[in-house]
Amino acid sequence: MKLSKTVRKYFAVIFLTHISLNMAHPVVPTLFKSLDFPDYMYGVQFACLSLVVFLLSPQVKRLYPYMKKNQIIAAGVGFFALIQLGYANVRSVWQVVLIRAGAGVCNAGFLVGYLAYFFQITKKEERPRLLACQAAVSAVAECIGYYTGGFLGNGNIKVTFYVQCALCLISAAANLFFLTGRAPDTSPDGDAAAKVRKTGPAGGICGRGTALLFFAAAAAAGAAYNCQSNAMDYYIRDFYDLNPIYNGMVRAGLGLVALISNFTLGVWIGKKLRSDRAVTAVFLLCAATLLPVCMKLPFLLFVAFHMLYYVWAVVYRAPMQNLIAVLGMDAPGSDGFGRYMSFEALGQIIGSLSSGALYGIFARLPFIASAALFGLAAFMTAALTRIRPRPGRSARGAGTR
Repeated sequence: MKLSKTVRKYFAVIFLTHISLNMAHPVVPTLFKSLDFPDYMYGVQFACLSLVVFLLSPQVKRLYPYMKKNQIIAAGVGFFALIQLGYANVRSVWQVVLIRAGAGVCNAGFLVGYLAYFFQITKKEERPRLLACQAAVSAVAECIGYYTGGFLGNGNIKVTFYVQCALCLISAAANLFFLTGRAPDTSPDGDAAAKVRKTGPAGGICGRGTALLFFAAAAAAGAAYNCQSNAMDYYIRDFYDLNPIYNGMVRAGLGLVALISNFTLGVWIGKKLRSDRAVTAVFLLCAATLLPVCMKLPFLLFVAFHMLYYVWAVVYRAPMQNLIAVLGMDAPGSDGFGRYMSFEALGQIIGSLSSGALYGIFARLPFIASAALFGLAAFMTAALTRIRPRPGRSARGAGTR
């Protein structure tokens, strides 16, 4: 697959950024245990971040008349770096809540900015395959970040936060200088984009069954993915009583799975299958492959079944994001990107909070809940296949096979 220079630079920058953003995750359970925080706190801290992302994501487009997308992204990553310094020195639950809320402001900026920038620099017919490639690049970078953070934090967890801060600042500079920002749209549609409606994250869609179903599926999938992910990190530290480096090693292995799955299965799905039908099948397979994890297993079997689950879990976002365009929510003046990130963040809030609460009841209950939520997401996306897109639009991935 031949990539343009702009896309290659974009992939290189998000690779570096995702390494830096994920370095602290494997040491957070150890940090919380050292401070005697309750088990549910691991879910609460992520829910605080996701709540702010949910509230602010649809509002990011208000910045477009004043800032280029690369500037929005760079600002988000740069301020996130400074916030992580505070995270390294937390002493109370309320400090964690405030710091994670601040991180949510940054996440809203760069998450929406990245998605909008990607759709700006790519052509419709190449997006399904490039979304799969982006998912692979991001997943591998995240797992490298996990492994690096776990390795650095094995002796002193603060070292991980300090190195993360430095790398995030480098990433912010890379986003600013290597992503070619474009001037705000001055077309009539662009002017309309500046005159946005004053609505909340769900405003203006409740009368549109297709959009409502799509965003609900995004929320259910986000809840399922984060409920499982948060529980897995804490389960390895708590149930198996292993050091942070093991969390990093597991994530590194999952990164290899993500790389292979996205560059093979993900690209094939983007080329051959309709986005709505593909994502339904993927959600069902996520639910099915999570079921063995719901049993008490030796550590190696636990990891092996998670790898089988991740084969499918890492490929669902590409067809979901492509549906934004297929359903006509990427038009100038619309906020489909922001609302998608907002509803996914809503799901992350639900998943993170339920993960901590369910873990306190029964350690493997979050995995059971994740399987059920993936099943619910599959039901909703299956219903999308019965609701045809607007005339003139094909439900096939960006009009390609």
